[in-house]
Amino acid sequence: MLAAVFKKRGVLGIEDRPEPGQPAEEEVLLEVEGCGVCGTDLHILSDPPGHPATEGVILGHEIVARIVDKGAKVREFDIGTRVLVDANLKCGICPPCRKGKFNHCKTGPRLAFSWTVALLESSKRRRKHFIRFATMFH
Repeated sequence: MLAAVFKKRGVLGIEDRPEPGQPAEEEVLLEVEGCGVCGTDLHILSDPPGHPATEGVILGHEIVARIVDKGAKVREFDIGTRVLVDANLKCGICPPCRKGKFNHCKTGPRLAFSWTVALLESSKRRRKHFIRFATMFH
């Protein structure tokens, strides 16, 4: 599948990447319908960069997608459901998370642009990172 990849300082490339494969028991497989390019993506691509990122990472984190497959433990979403993917991954249990300050999560994965994100055709994500797309947007 095609993906928009941070190649090096100031360079975005389009690469063919492997399909994500079958979802694990708490994951869903997404078909990405759209992905916004935000200021952070632009800062990553600036020269000099205004935000850190790991070379080779797929950019994009503002995602609308449709669930095309799901793991056995995913019960709250059906195949075909449209979802928004939460751009700020969090654990939900550390002190900042319990206070609703998810962007200060101490233990969960941070969206530090060092992992594969979403300017690609399909993706796998854990079920807790979704928001059901409101009916008014269908």
